[in-house]
Amino acid sequence: MKNYDKLYQYHNKNIFQVAINLRDNLPNLLSSRNKLLSLNPEWNHFLITIQQELNHFMEFHFRDSDDEFDRKIYDCFAGVRNQVENSPKARIPFYRIMHKLFLSKEPITQDKFNNQYNNFLEAANHFRSIHEVCRLVSQTDVFRLAAVFKFGGIYFDLSSSLECNFNEKFQSNSCAFIQTPAEIRTSMIYSKDKHNIFIKKLIEHVHNNCFVDKIAKQYQLAGPGAWTKFFRSISHSEEIQNYNIKIFQENDFKEWKMDAEWKQDLHTPDPNNPNKQINHHWHFRNY
Repeated sequence: MKNYDKLYQYHNKNIFQVAINLRDNLPNLLSSRNKLLSLNPEWNHFLITIQQELNHFMEFHFRDSDDEFDRKIYDCFAGVRNQVENSPKARIPFYRIMHKLFLSKEPITQDKFNNQYNNFLEAANHFRSIHEVCRLVSQTDVFRLAAVFKFGGIYFDLSSSLECNFNEKFQSNSCAFIQTPAEIRTSMIYSKDKHNIFIKKLIEHVHNNCFVDKIAKQYQLAGPGAWTKFFRSISHSEEIQNYNIKIFQENDFKEWKMDAEWKQDLHTPDPNNPNKQINHHWHFRNY
């Protein structure tokens, strides 16, 4: 497992990214990263590349912590996985197949049953893979909050491009986010210091989604829908003025690009289906 010494050595100056099941050796990605690090030479880049590293990071720093809130964060990490696993969306394709088979007015022949059974197995395999991706996405939604809360610094997606000097861009802001007219992006989150109070409240909102409201839809559980709902709930209150938050409008953040030029190359192509779409789990917004 990874050595965590640098996370403490680079106090509040860690760049977190996740590259699980993604190619991290693309030339244009590496070039952009090197430029970012040259603009921020005093910062440490921390990359998670496999699921076991993600699990160990969360277990070591949060599950096994003496701090009660750290353990609450780990509960979120485990909780979002359980909620996505219990999502009713995963059962819909099976219901459709069985409904088509048994409510048909035509006689159920052996060939027809075999054909629908094969469709059933194909749907099961497809949604099992989709389900696993969705669980990983929800857990990385929690990881990004956990990492910047525990250590300070910045998280941004491997599929995004960011090239700026952090001190100049974020200046004295305690934390920073990006928004579009529709939502708060989860693709980037910045915290000047560890244990940021606003980020703590956002984590508490995710915890509530897992264990009180028990939301089963991935987008609204810990993803952009959850962040957006939280921001909207306090955006018109005097409370938000106390947190020194910077919210960048995506179109005005020139050094940031949500979909980097290398995004389409991050996934290793399926040898049996080289034209298969990537990141297709987000088509299931009700997931």
